[in-house]
Amino acid sequence: MSVARFAGLLALTVTCMTGVAAGGQATVCTLYFSTGQTLYNVPLATTQGEQERGLSKTHDVNAGMLFTWPQAATRVFWMRDTWMPLQVGFFDSSGNLFQIEDMEPNTDTRHESKQPAKMALELALGQYQAMGLVAGKTVLLHGQCN
Repeated sequence: MSVARFAGLLALTVTCMTGVAAGGQATVCTLYFSTGQTLYNVPLATTQGEQERGLSKTHDVNAGMLFTWPQAATRVFWMRDTWMPLQVGFFDSSGNLFQIEDMEPNTDTRHESKQPAKMALELALGQYQAMGLVAGKTVLLHGQCN
């Protein structure tokens, strides 16, 4: 991994750990992928409460939601009280997208990462395919959060 890419992922992780930007506004990120795709204004779920709530109880998933943790570990997502079908993509410590799971609304089905994940990105169902983001071939190069 290049030093620049590692520094970008490290900065993304450190920034995401802060949770809320100055002024009490939710932190959002711009995410840059190896495919040339960019996602703008992706909200972060950094606290346990934000991560448990995720995109539940909303019809507007817009840019999805980014989840980050200080350490890579097995991660589990579910869709209780989530009204829209989503996908979750799991990323390892190097930013490699290694798994995409389709998730049906209003279910308690567990969607578990097959290996340790340091980041996860929830998007509307079909958005990974529409953007050309493919497990095993896509890397989250870096992100800029504010």
